[in-house]
Amino acid sequence: MDPRRTVIALSVLAGLFGAVRASAQISQQCEGWLPGFPVQEIPSPSASTVWDRDGDGPEEPMLIIAAPISSIETIIGWNGERWVSITSVGGSIGPISRLFVYNNKLHAFTGRLYTFEVNQWVETAVAPVRPTINDLTIFNNEIVIAGGFANENGVYAFRSGAWVRIGAAFNAQVSSVDVWNGTLVAAGYFFRGVAAFDGTSWTSIGSVTPSTSYRIRSAGSALVLGTPFGSTLSVYSNGSWDNGSSGQILDRVNGRVYVTNSSDRGILRAFDGTTWTTLDSASRQSSIPGGNTFTIKALAWYRGRLHAAGDVTSNRAFTRTLEYVGTTWRPFGEGPGGRLRSVLAGPDGVVYVSDGARSSTGIVSVDYPYRPFVRRWDGTRFAPVGPAFEGRGLVADSTRLSSVYRLQWDPEFGLLAVGFFYGNNGVPITAVARNVGDEWLPVGGPLPSITDFASTRAASVYRLVRYRGELLAFGIVNATPGMPSSGVVRYLNGQWVEPDVALRVPYSYANLQDAIVFDDKLFVAGGIGDTDGTLGTSAYYDGLAWSKPDNSVDSLTDFCVHNNELYATSRDSGTTDTFYVTRWTGSGWQRLPVALPGPGGPLALASYKGSLYVGGEFGLRSWNGSAWQFRNPPSFGGAIYDLVVHAGELIAVGNFRSLNPSENFLRFSSNGIPAIASHPQSRAGSCGENVTLRSTAASGYPTITYKWFRDGSPLSDGVTPHGSILAGSGTDTLRISNLRPEDAGSYTCSLTDRCGTATTSPAAISASCCPADLDQNGAVADEDFQIFAAAYDLVLCASPSMPAGCPADFTADTIVDDADFAIFVTAYDRRVCP
Repeated sequence: MDPRRTVIALSVLAGLFGAVRASAQISQQCEGWLPGFPVQEIPSPSASTVWDRDGDGPEEPMLIIAAPISSIETIIGWNGERWVSITSVGGSIGPISRLFVYNNKLHAFTGRLYTFEVNQWVETAVAPVRPTINDLTIFNNEIVIAGGFANENGVYAFRSGAWVRIGAAFNAQVSSVDVWNGTLVAAGYFFRGVAAFDGTSWTSIGSVTPSTSYRIRSAGSALVLGTPFGSTLSVYSNGSWDNGSSGQILDRVNGRVYVTNSSDRGILRAFDGTTWTTLDSASRQSSIPGGNTFTIKALAWYRGRLHAAGDVTSNRAFTRTLEYVGTTWRPFGEGPGGRLRSVLAGPDGVVYVSDGARSSTGIVSVDYPYRPFVRRWDGTRFAPVGPAFEGRGLVADSTRLSSVYRLQWDPEFGLLAVGFFYGNNGVPITAVARNVGDEWLPVGGPLPSITDFASTRAASVYRLVRYRGELLAFGIVNATPGMPSSGVVRYLNGQWVEPDVALRVPYSYANLQDAIVFDDKLFVAGGIGDTDGTLGTSAYYDGLAWSKPDNSVDSLTDFCVHNNELYATSRDSGTTDTFYVTRWTGSGWQRLPVALPGPGGPLALASYKGSLYVGGEFGLRSWNGSAWQFRNPPSFGGAIYDLVVHAGELIAVGNFRSLNPSENFLRFSSNGIPAIASHPQSRAGSCGENVTLRSTAASGYPTITYKWFRDGSPLSDGVTPHGSILAGSGTDTLRISNLRPEDAGSYTCSLTDRCGTATTSPAAISASCCPADLDQNGAVADEDFQIFAAAYDLVLCASPSMPAGCPADFTADTIVDDADFAIFVTAYDRRVCP
C-alpha cells in the first residue's frame, strides 16, 4: 500500500474519531440540569413603599422593599413582572426601618435620614446637631421629624435646606409624630404623653402615661396610640381615650391603621377610625419547611391591594411577600416558594405548580401547609394563580386541612385543583375547584363524609379522569353520606353523584390514590378491600366489569404511559420495604428486574425523550433497559414529588433541602437545546401598520442566537423590495414597519445555542391593503385622485412636501411615476378597494 494513502486514511480516521469524541463531549455537556431559578428572595425585610421613579414617564410605579444582606442594605423593586435590584450600598446605612417617597424621591429612615440620589444613598442635612430621630411624617409638603435633639427635644420640619423647630421644645423625647385632621400630633415621654400643634403652640390631648416607645397614627377622625412591642392600644375618639383595644401598631396604609397581634405577628387588624376588622391570618400562609409562622414586618398599598413583607420562624427563613386578594393572603412575587406537591403542563403552554407534600409511601401528606396556593411559570418567571385556598388552622385530623393533591387540565373546565377545600367558615365547600381569572370556584358541591374503619372522616379527591365522556373523581369518596369509600363518583348536572351501576367499584371499600385510561380500560390504584377480606392495590374496568389482577403488588401508586406501555410505581411490604417500577403485561403487573432504593422509594413517573424516568426521595433516575441510571442534580437532598414534560424539558418539583429552599422547581434537559418560553402569535394587520413578533427562550440557556424566517426563507433587516421595513431579524423580536401585502405569510423563529436549534410554532401574518385608498376611507374616489396627483407632481418620496410614508409610491422604488399611476388607475376605475 502506498504509505501516503496510509497516512491519509489514518488522518481521516483520526479526524472522524475526534469528531465523534467532540460530539460525545458536547452531548455529555448538553445533558443535565439547568441553572436554578435566578431569584434569590431577600432575608429579613424591614420596610416597604411604592415609588414611581420616573414620575410621569412610561414606567409603572414599583413596590419597593428594603432587606439587609450581611452589612449591605439591599433595595429591590417589583416592576410588574419580576424583582429588580434598585441599589446595594457597600457601606451599610444601617437597618432601614422606614421607606417613604417625598417630592418623587425615595427616602430611607434608619434613625437618620437618607435620600436616594443617582443610585446611592445621600444623608439628608441635619442642623444644628445630629439628632436622635424617632419618627417622621409629611406635613404641608415638608418632611417633619420627631425625636431627641440634645437639649432641644421636639418636632422639626426640613425647610429651605435646614431643620426648623415647630413650636416650643418639649421637656422630654418625642417618640412619634403624625398628621391628624390637618394638624400635627406628637406622642412621647413628655407631660401627658400626647399633644397637638395649633399653629402656634403644642396643646395636650387628654392625658396618657408618657412612654419613650409610643407610636401614634391617625385613622379617620380618631387617633390610635400604642407601641411596636407592647400589647395595649389607646384610641382617642369623641374627646376621650379608650384603652379597650390590644395589639402592636405596624403602620397606617391607605387610610387605615394596621395592628398585629402581640402573640402572632401574622394576624392583622385594621382600624378605619370607627370599626376594627380582623384580616385573614398570614401566619398560616407560609410554605417553608421548618417554619409555620409568618411575621409581618412591613406593609404597602400597591395596585389596589394590601401587600405584606415578613419573615418565617425557620433557620432558612427568607423573605415572603404576600398580597391580600378578596379575603385571604396569597404569595406575591416570582419565586415558586416552599415545597411543591404537584406540577402540570397546561395546553396553554404554561406550567402550573401547587405547594404541599407527599409521603414516601405515596400517601398524600397534608399536615403542611395550611393555605395551599397555585402558581404559573411561563418559562421565565412565576406568578400567582388566584388567591390561596381558604382553610382551617392546624387541627387534630390532618386530613381536614385545605389541600391541593393534584393539578389537572380538563377540556371543559380548564385548570382544576383536586383535593379538599374549606370555605371561610370552616365548612367543606368542594373537593375540586376550577380557576376563573382571579378566583377559584367549586366544581360540584362538597362530598359527604365517609366511614373509614368505624371512624368518620372528610372525603378527598386525588385524581380526575374523563372516561367515555364522563368526568370521574377518584379518592376517598362516596356520594352517599356515612358509607365506606367507594373510590369513585361522577360529575352530573353540577353535582357529584354515584356512577352508573356497572362502573361502581364492586368491593367492600376502595381508597383510590390514582387512575388512568389505557387501552380503553380504566385502571385505578390504592387500597382495595374485597368482600372476602383480601386486599389489593390495583383494579381495572374494561367497559363491562371490574377485574383485579392476580399478581397485584402492594401500594401501587403513580401511573405513566411510556412507549405505548403502562407503568406504575409500587412497594413490596415485607420485613423491609422494597420499591419497584412495574409494567402492565395485559393480564397482570410485572416488576422491572432492579429495585429502587429506600427508604422513600418512587413517587413519580414520566416518559421523556424515549426513556422512562422515576423520581422520589432518592432523586431522579432513568431506565436504560437493564439498570437505573443516576440523574440527580448537584448536591441533591430531599425528594422529588412530581414530574412533567414541557417544551423539551423534564420538570421536577418537590422539597430539595440541600438546594436553595426557594428553588423547589428544577428542570432537566437531555440535549441542552433551548426550550421555548413564548411562541410568536398570529397577527392580522392593515397596510402601513407596524407589526411585532416575539419569541423567547426559557431561562437558564446561555448564549442563544435568534433567526426569523418567512415561509421558510431567512429574513434580513432593512427595506424590502415591496416597501416594508424589517428590524430585529436576528433577535428575539421581529418588527415589521409599513406592512405590505407581500409580508403576508408564515413566520417562524429558530433559537440556537451550542447544543442545537429549536424552532417556534408558525405565526401567520396577513395584510389587508387597498393602496389606492390614500385617504383610507374604504373607497377609491376623486379625493384619492387629488392626493395621488399632488404626489405625482412631487415625484420624489424624499420631497419635504410628500406625505409621510410616501403612500402613492405603490412600487416602493422611492419615486411616484407612471408605474404607480397604472396601479392607481386600475383601482380608481373599480371605485372600490380591490
